Amino acid sequence: MKKEPITWHNHEYEHRVKSRDWFVAVGIITVSAFIIAILFNNYILSILILLAGLCMILFGNKEPDHVRFEINGAGILIDNVLYPFGTLHSFWVENNDHHELPSMLFIRSNKPLVPLIHIPLIWDVDPEIVRTHLLEHIPEEEHSGSVSHRIMDYIGF
Repeated sequence: MKKEPITWHNHEYEHRVKSRDWFVAVGIITVSAFIIAILFNNYILSILILLAGLCMILFGNKEPDHVRFEINGAGILIDNVLYPFGTLHSFWVENNDHHELPSMLFIRSNKPLVPLIHIPLIWDVDPEIVRTHLLEHIPEEEHSGSVSHRIMDYIGF
């Protein structure tokens, strides 16, 4: 019997409103690192630091896009990008019913550029149904957020 796909819409990430102090801190850190790179005559690094600071400020202001997620018989569809089950190594559903945070779906991919995919589940999507559906296609293996995601969370992204 063919299962119905599980579909939901959500923001691509949780947006946090940043205060003026956050932008000032990013600016001060960027300018300080830029000056230090110039003092060490490392001009390429100084340009990279300026670009990184500018990107952080621009991305910090950006509202998250609304994304369509679907788990079907072929794989996991995120907007228009299909991740076939053959390219996925394992999954983990972090059930946060007892917390104020929404549950998360972690997918370990075989692709080197996208090794761990974080998918936020909305309150209407039952994590157990997602788990049952995915167990038919890929193994379950405990994953937690990557170090880069924890760092981004710490600095306010």
